[in-house]
Amino acid sequence: MVIGLQPTATSILLELIVLVNLALATYSSFRILDRQREVLHDLRKSPWIYISTGLSLWFISKLILLFFLVVLTETSCIVKICVTNIVSLGGYLFLFSGFHRGIKPFLRLKNNHPHVNWLNIIDATFSLTVILIVAFFFLHLPYLNAEELYPKLFFTPVFTVFDIVLLWLSLKGMVIFYGGTASKPLHFISLGFMLVATSNILRLFVFHNGIYLVDLILASGYLVLAGGMYLYSRSTPIF
Repeated sequence: MVIGLQPTATSILLELIVLVNLALATYSSFRILDRQREVLHDLRKSPWIYISTGLSLWFISKLILLFFLVVLTETSCIVKICVTNIVSLGGYLFLFSGFHRGIKPFLRLKNNHPHVNWLNIIDATFSLTVILIVAFFFLHLPYLNAEELYPKLFFTPVFTVFDIVLLWLSLKGMVIFYGGTASKPLHFISLGFMLVATSNILRLFVFHNGIYLVDLILASGYLVLAGGMYLYSRSTPIF
């Protein structure tokens, strides 16, 4: 859903679906965290405490957005953008910390990984993608209305870079955890984050009716996340 556009029944329904799927993913992440209590005395060492916190902040951000759209409909667009994005920003920071902690041990073995070439390709295209997407944003600036311009001058480049970082980390996770029964849930978790990041990046390129497809991709990403995390919470051992 795009802040600033008049909400429709379809957009609100999609937002509710996204919210429910995100709630399932958040719940599943806390299931993993609960399982880790069995093997870790200090949960601060677990990547999942950061991932769970990040997803919780994303969930709160979605709740706030839905509240603005359904209840506080007359609230200034700037207020909506700032409040929801600041909460969401915190979610990204926690997720990055957790995701990096989760794949860091595997990155040390990168040169011995059977798909090392794919990992190198992902790394090589990361910086170029950041530059191209941010450049596209600045080319799009003339099409923003005055009320959205100033907050988006800050938030859009930041979130775009964050989504590309999330996409980069999730792609690396998909490659690292590809193959093997034990790592299959982690592969699906990485796939879920990849879909979430992809949907957020696509928002730069689609408008109006096209945003519904983006919301469906986002909802699918959260559903895949929830499924992967649920499977992982039932696996043994769990790290």
